Amino acid sequence: MFAIEVEYLMGRSVATDPSQRDRAEWPPHPTRLFSALVDALGDVSDVGARARAESALRWIEGEPPPEIAASLDEDTSFRTVVKHFVPINDETADPKNSRAAPLTELRTRQERYFPAVVPGDPRVVFAWPKSEPLAEHVMALSELAERVPYLGHSSSLVRVSCAREAPARTIGPALVGDYLLRVPGPGRLDRLNAIHDLRKTDTYAQPPRGREVPYARIGEEAAVHGPHGAMRVMAFDGTSFGLEEMAWVTARFRAALLAKLPDGRATPESLSGHGPDGKPSTRPHLAFAPLANVALTEGKFAKGSIKGLAVLLPRDLSKDALILLDTALASIEQLVFGQRGAVHVRARRETDWVGQATKGHLHSLDTRRYSKSATTWVTVTPIVLGLHPKPAKGLTEEDIVVRHLKELGLPEPIAIRLRDVSDLWGAPPARTFHRGNVRALVGRRLRHAVIRFADRIAGPLVVGAGAHAGFGLLLPKEELS
Repeated sequence: MFAIEVEYLMGRSVATDPSQRDRAEWPPHPTRLFSALVDALGDVSDVGARARAESALRWIEGEPPPEIAASLDEDTSFRTVVKHFVPINDETADPKNSRAAPLTELRTRQERYFPAVVPGDPRVVFAWPKSEPLAEHVMALSELAERVPYLGHSSSLVRVSCAREAPARTIGPALVGDYLLRVPGPGRLDRLNAIHDLRKTDTYAQPPRGREVPYARIGEEAAVHGPHGAMRVMAFDGTSFGLEEMAWVTARFRAALLAKLPDGRATPESLSGHGPDGKPSTRPHLAFAPLANVALTEGKFAKGSIKGLAVLLPRDLSKDALILLDTALASIEQLVFGQRGAVHVRARRETDWVGQATKGHLHSLDTRRYSKSATTWVTVTPIVLGLHPKPAKGLTEEDIVVRHLKELGLPEPIAIRLRDVSDLWGAPPARTFHRGNVRALVGRRLRHAVIRFADRIAGPLVVGAGAHAGFGLLLPKEELS
């Protein structure tokens, strides 16, 4: 057993959620702690001590994600966030001539948030119950921990220490879970050091989000899940498209992605969606889902416009296929739509749009909305029925949806409601959706749905004949309410 304890000395944590500027991150992500330890490493001047500390950090990189003991839900209180306009330190009208305005009142002011959470217990423990570090690693990490003054915002003062024991943990890594936390992995230390060197000449350079792992309450019964797990999010800028046009967008993006992947059989079936014989794959493969500003209640951001695209990865995707995919995604810069113009594409990072994006934009790209577990799900895009209903022969539209759910390995729901209109604000009626150039969807019925299960189902969920093209995308109703 090895553990690192963090005590918030002011009784609160001030740290911004990577996906929403006006929301506090809680519980703190393991990567945030790891970054703080790397930052403390910069204060170590002794060559020998620095080498031992780097070795200890590389040991943490190679260990499984830690279990966490922290106050959750009813034991935490999130502070009401107020928008502040604060003067910035460096003004860069000319990128080559950075200057600092001499008087505060002369500086440009930018919108800032300082979200905070007050946990019932100010202590958070990161524990590796099956890990036994070397004594020199424990000593090096203890010395680094003593050098960490805060975690998150500089006002979030902490005391950090290492321990051989830990209290009962509340959440831990799982196949599916209601929490998606960033964790360090092999190579994270080198990546942070490289970004640090790059920032000496480019202050806009930021470290990537890193690996994200689902966390669930320890001891809680695991939720049933579909064939898809992790997601890659591509943010859009430029030409705007409505949800009803998403078939054109997903088709164009998929074509751009396939053009970046190796030709022929060199592309895994899980990425191409086609078997060795060229026929559509019967195994789980990539699906593409539009990320739009929709909500269960009326709001100024619920306009139904597409803000980005999520690439849904099969849960059994191999490491080699993942490397191919990430390399291809990184090379896609824009999608051209003739007279409509171009959509500029880039992978979402935690620092994207800070200071310039709206709350609605960031919230639309938050994949945790789709990956949580729930009993009731609502369609963002309509389900394409893979069969023609034949009520006279006992085959109703609801029966067809049940078949699609069973094909995904999901249980039969206890209630289904199908109609033309979605329960979500911003989601267009089913009859307005274009089918694009997907031949398999021609003549098929489109239906919005509310689906209720007896047990909790973990997302993301895409259901129906057009799931690979973004049709049948669902959101958990509990998350939206």
